[in-house]
Amino acid sequence: MQQALYSDPKAYAHFNAFFTRALKPALRPIATAPNALVSPCDGTISAMGTIEQTQLLQAKGQTYTLPNLLGYPESHLQVQRYRHGTFCTVYLAPKDYHRIHMPYHASIVGMRYIPGRLFSVNQQTTQHLPALFTKNERLILFCESQAGPFIMILVGAMLVSGLYTLWGGKIQAKRGAIQDYNYPNTPTQHLTFNKGEYCAHFNLGSTIILLFPKHKIQWQDHLTTGQPLQMGEAIGVMQ
Repeated sequence: MQQALYSDPKAYAHFNAFFTRALKPALRPIATAPNALVSPCDGTISAMGTIEQTQLLQAKGQTYTLPNLLGYPESHLQVQRYRHGTFCTVYLAPKDYHRIHMPYHASIVGMRYIPGRLFSVNQQTTQHLPALFTKNERLILFCESQAGPFIMILVGAMLVSGLYTLWGGKIQAKRGAIQDYNYPNTPTQHLTFNKGEYCAHFNLGSTIILLFPKHKIQWQDHLTTGQPLQMGEAIGVMQ
C-alpha cells in the first residue's frame, strides 16, 4: 500500500480497482533518452530475439508463427513487415503492477481483437503448451512512431475475462469473431501517447509481446531471458 497512489484501501470501489491500481509516479521513472524504448510494464522477460522468417520463440523447444499470432495470412502486409524482425515477450505475474504503458511516443493507428482461450501463461505452461500465444485471447495494437511502426500485443490469460484500454474500455468478445478497429485520422489526442503513458491494463497476470521490423531496435546488451523488468526502464534504442 505504500507504493499505491491511494494508500487507503477504502479508496477502491472493489478488488479489481485495487488490483489495477496506479502507483506513485516517482516509483517508476521513465528513461529520458530521446530514442530509448522503455518496458511497457512490470514483469519478467520470458523470451526475446530475432523472428526467424515468421517464427518466434515461445520457450525452449516451443515456437509459434506471426500469421497465427496476428490472425493474418502469410502474404498480409503486417506479417511481411515484421518478417525477420525482432521481438520481446514479457510475462506479468499476479504479483506485478498491472497497468500497461506506451513503450515509445507513438499513435495507435489500428487495433485487432482476437478471441481465444484463457490458458495460464506462466513458465510451466509456455514450456509445455505448443503455440500458446496463438491460442489465447489477445489484443493487438498497431503503433506508428517517428522511428517507424511497432506492434504491442496484450495476451489474455487465466481469469482475465477481457482486456481494458483507455479509449475503448473493456474489450468484449462478440460471438467469437475477430474485431478490427482502424483509426485513420491519428495522430489524435486520445490515441497518441507519450513514452511511459498509461494506456491499458490487465485484470490478472498475463503477457505483453513487442514486435519490431528488421533493424529498427537495438536491445540493451544486458537483457536476457528470466530478467525482471520495471515499467519505464530502458530496454532498447529505436533506430
